[in-house]
Amino acid sequence: METMLEEKNREINDLETSRAIKENDKRTKTKELVDSKREIAQLRLKLREAQNSQEKLEELSKAYESKQEQLAKLKESVNLDELRSTVMKRKQDLKELEIK
Repeated sequence: METMLEEKNREINDLETSRAIKENDKRTKTKELVDSKREIAQLRLKLREAQNSQEKLEELSKAYESKQEQLAKLKESVNLDELRSTVMKRKQDLKELEIK
C-alpha cells in the first residue's frame, strides 16, 4: 500500500515538475514573442521613416533640378558683356554728374 502511495506521490511530483518546466517554457516563449513584436513595430516605424525620407529627398531633388534649369535659362538670357558695359557706362555717367 505504501509503495503505491509513494509511486503516486512520485508521479504527482514528476507531473508538477513537468508542469513547472512547461510553464517556464511558456513564459520564455511569450516574452520572446512580445520582444519580437516590439522589434517588428520598431522596424516598421524605421521603414516608414526611411520611406518618408526617400520621398522628401526625391521632392528636393526635383526642386533642385528645376532651379538648376531656371538658373541655366537665366544665365543664357543675360549677356554678361552687355551688362558689364552698361554698368561701366552708368558708373561713368555717375562720375560725370558728381563732377558737375
